[in-house]
Amino acid sequence: MRDLKLGKDFIVTVHNDLVEARFTDSLTTNEQKILFAVLSNIEPPQFRKDDEGNRIIINKVEEIEPFRIPIKDFTQWLGISDPNYAAFKKTVKRLMKKLIEIQQPDGSWEVFQWVTKASYIANTGTAEIKLSPELYPYLINLEKNFTQTKLNILLSFKSHYSTRLYQLIKKWSKIGTWKVELEELKMLLGIPLVSEKNGVKVFKLDKYSHFKDRALKTALNEINEHTEFEVTIKEHKTVRKVTAISFDIVHKEKKQAVDVPEQPENRNEGINGQKPSVSAKTPNTYASDLLERYDYKDKSLFDKVTGKEIFVDDLERVQLIILNRKAKAHFNFSDNACYLLEKELIKIINHHEFPISHETEFIFSYVNTTTRKSNSLKNPEGFIVKKTKELTEKILAGEKTSYRDLFDASGVKIEPLPNWWFKGEQSNREVIKEKTKTDDNMAIYRLLPHSTLTLVQAKGIHMMMSHNSNLKLDELPEHYNYAEYKRLAENYNIYQLIERKEKELEKEGVAV
Repeated sequence: MRDLKLGKDFIVTVHNDLVEARFTDSLTTNEQKILFAVLSNIEPPQFRKDDEGNRIIINKVEEIEPFRIPIKDFTQWLGISDPNYAAFKKTVKRLMKKLIEIQQPDGSWEVFQWVTKASYIANTGTAEIKLSPELYPYLINLEKNFTQTKLNILLSFKSHYSTRLYQLIKKWSKIGTWKVELEELKMLLGIPLVSEKNGVKVFKLDKYSHFKDRALKTALNEINEHTEFEVTIKEHKTVRKVTAISFDIVHKEKKQAVDVPEQPENRNEGINGQKPSVSAKTPNTYASDLLERYDYKDKSLFDKVTGKEIFVDDLERVQLIILNRKAKAHFNFSDNACYLLEKELIKIINHHEFPISHETEFIFSYVNTTTRKSNSLKNPEGFIVKKTKELTEKILAGEKTSYRDLFDASGVKIEPLPNWWFKGEQSNREVIKEKTKTDDNMAIYRLLPHSTLTLVQAKGIHMMMSHNSNLKLDELPEHYNYAEYKRLAENYNIYQLIERKEKELEKEGVAV
């Protein structure tokens, strides 16, 4: 038996299968407060790395003991409006009736309770709550594929839909977007199911306008107000009916105005007519998590834990390029400008014909030279972001272009980058291109149309995602570029691309 501790700075850690579980009925606000306060007393996993760099849990748990709860103090601390014993008993009994359904991609499913036993100890003012043992695999000794949320945020919500949506948003925040069918979203949020006939589900909030106004909009408003995320939605329609929702998820610390506009020519602000920083953040916050892991030494990048030389790609490569340019700039380039530049460059990271390192070196060199020679650029960082937006729009529209095509850089000397710059640029894409030239009959090296992803990689990611919808990016094999897979899925019918490439290979007599 353990005494329940009260601390709003505690962390709730649950497996992603539990985050995406279906509820037979949504938990009320009070039920959620009690449940998550209990879950926050389960110690989050703590890790250390062994000699080979593998993570090892150092605080493994065998089982979860029942919790002893001082009812009056507990309910008052939670802010439950009616903290008497009878109300607590009623809430816990309702909680025990609520079921969780976890479905697997192969059709398997399991249903179980949150709480299997609750009791009141006479003359002590305390109760005991025992979590269902079936929950253990989803709560303890989690090495990967889990989501952590702060208890104080969960307790701040007034709508019982906000908690569920926030956990889902948290789970998808690393990718930054999440698209879900409307029916599935209602199941995930616990909208009561009124009836089901011939596979057609009828929910309590069946009309989309009712669901949006009474559940979705309220939850989004609370998430945007109380959490670290700014979330917007896009509605997807089929025959004028909303059938799916896309969530765009942005960390507030990275959020900035859509553009950094150039200042009017007649405005002179700050030293040498430059506009002061658009960011009020402290220096060196941009990509700080990346700098914590890696160390740049003598033309190479090293992992701080293992000491091994590494090669980065995708988002990390973009971040390191921006960090390098920021450090070399003779003008202010704020953290917010870094995030805006990152947002644009990541859109074209998989256009291997566009040399991002050399191009960003060009525009920063141009601005360095221009600001030293004259004050013609009143807002250098705004100029870089604006021109990069123009550049990405043209590239995404299929035009072959560069910064040199967007402004006059005549008379400006640009120092070329040395050949060793960013070995990561000789990444899987370049390797694949070279191998395609030398070994043209191997399907494993064949690129999909419109992509730097190979046929084998695309099929591999699709297969793994089909068998595990909660697959984490770090679980994919090396060089399996999920960001590119996601881009293809959003802009093309990826299945048609795979089928098209397979047919091409069959005509060529290449075994797939």
